[in-house]
Amino acid sequence: MKFPRPIFVLCCFLPLALAGCAPSGPPVPPSASPPGGEPAASPAAISLPDGTGGTLLLTSPARRMAVFGASNVEIAFATGCGGKIVLRDKYSDYPPEAAAIPATEGFRPPVGPIIEAETDLVVFSFGEPALINSLRGHGLRVATLNPATLEEVIRSIEWMGTACGQAGRGADIAASMRARLAALRERLRDAPRPRVFYEMDPGMKGLPWTVGPGAFPHDLLVSAHAVNIFADVRRPWMDVTFEAIFERDPDIIVLADSESVNNPQSIELVKRRTGWDKLRAMKTGRVVTVPTALVTRPGPRMLDGLEALARAIHPERFAGEK
Repeated sequence: MKFPRPIFVLCCFLPLALAGCAPSGPPVPPSASPPGGEPAASPAAISLPDGTGGTLLLTSPARRMAVFGASNVEIAFATGCGGKIVLRDKYSDYPPEAAAIPATEGFRPPVGPIIEAETDLVVFSFGEPALINSLRGHGLRVATLNPATLEEVIRSIEWMGTACGQAGRGADIAASMRARLAALRERLRDAPRPRVFYEMDPGMKGLPWTVGPGAFPHDLLVSAHAVNIFADVRRPWMDVTFEAIFERDPDIIVLADSESVNNPQSIELVKRRTGWDKLRAMKTGRVVTVPTALVTRPGPRMLDGLEALARAIHPERFAGEK
């Protein structure tokens, strides 16, 4: 899914998605209590961070959820909670079963449909404070999942499993992802670290979008044993000029949005950009693409995306493997 770029950058990569955003880990506002305060804790009560600085307290696992953000919907299905989603955003298209769930706008959804869905939990990726406060004012419990690192992505999966009564399944997925991450890091342990320009989106007017520290694709690059050439810019998402790219002259250019139907990239199009033929990566033919959905949705397929990125950057470490 392709995030409307301006909203994605202000919030967070995305649909892709989702892009799609100064996260601090799986959820949490202290002022989020519904009228009358939180319910008294019971032996079955679930206490979780709500992603906005406070604590989410559920008296029992969520039964009816409104879930916004393609990655969050995917996480819910992966943890066995997809059947509890009664409302989603229109960009959430994976797995295919998600298409049967009623949908509304995802980035600025109207309050009405969420209230009418009679949910006991609303989960956003980039919920705006005014919207979150409005929903909480109507007595709804709301949380956000907006991970900035791979570990935070994994913790988001554990969070969802706990919130919807599938903690064991969430823990199993998390353990598998951590094991795969450790194995990949060991494989790349002594590999060189080429300097990479990660083009998240081709942008407008010749100003492509990229990532800096605080955006999960930056952590993907670090984990793939690469150096993000814009790691010195302390912003998670930004548009950049050709001059800034040329000044840093990357060894490799990674195109992360080549499969989008809206303003897609391609190696051929990049070759036709004025002046780009002078970049080292262009001269050496190190312009690569990676599966868009796998590197833009911080969910259970993120390790697949990381492995694809690592293969593109260090093909020699995967020689002979399909």
